Amino acid sequence: MACSSLSSQENEINEITLLAGIGTYHISENPVHNNDNHIVGLLYNRWFITQYENSHKGESWGLGYALGNWQYLPNPDSPFMFRTRIWTGVATGYGDRLLIHWGPLTFAFLPEVSTEIELTDNWSTGYSGIYIWTDAGGVWVNGIQLSYRY
Repeated sequence: MACSSLSSQENEINEITLLAGIGTYHISENPVHNNDNHIVGLLYNRWFITQYENSHKGESWGLGYALGNWQYLPNPDSPFMFRTRIWTGVATGYGDRLLIHWGPLTFAFLPEVSTEIELTDNWSTGYSGIYIWTDAGGVWVNGIQLSYRY
């Protein structure tokens, strides 16, 4: 891993990550909302693209960029890493259902926390949690990830 304590990752490490959603939790607990969305995402350094079934059971695509990327490694020899990122992005498939939209596009800021374990010098896997603000209080997205660094 590239850090030994809390650090902002300014010098990018080339990294490709596959993210698979394993469920969501809508804070409003409205029973009409989809909590079984099966998000699939691909992250490349600070960029992401996702495809998923949204809260209203329609198909959505998302595209975004990480504004910040902070990592914490408990000690230099630890295989565990904790990460926080702030994403900004745009998604399709919501129409005018959400407050921050322009035509077919919905805009968002997405805070993420994750924990990863290093499998080899290049591979890691872990858990990712992303909060998506909505007019009804928001959605917590749970996912697993597999990353390759080169």
